[in-house]
Amino acid sequence: MQLKGDKCIGGKRSKERLTVLLCTNMSGKEKLQPTIIGKFEKPRSFRGVRHLPANYRQSKKAWMTTPLFLEFLRCLDAKMGWKGRKILLFDH
Repeated sequence: MQLKGDKCIGGKRSKERLTVLLCTNMSGKEKLQPTIIGKFEKPRSFRGVRHLPANYRQSKKAWMTTPLFLEFLRCLDAKMGWKGRKILLFDH
């Protein structure tokens, strides 16, 4: 596997991509399950995996898209609503 900046020797540069969304409260004590965005709907590496400790979503270029982010926000809103909590989101 090649990383960004590595010189390509004897083959093609890797086109593997992943986007990872991490979310926690300000103290870091309460963490949500990570959301991983990959290029394939059913990656070969997940074959036989029964439980993934993350939410996996598919996007053509493995990018966070508006529909994927809205899905994340709706799930987060529902989860916090069930707990009777109100939250403020900001990025760093």
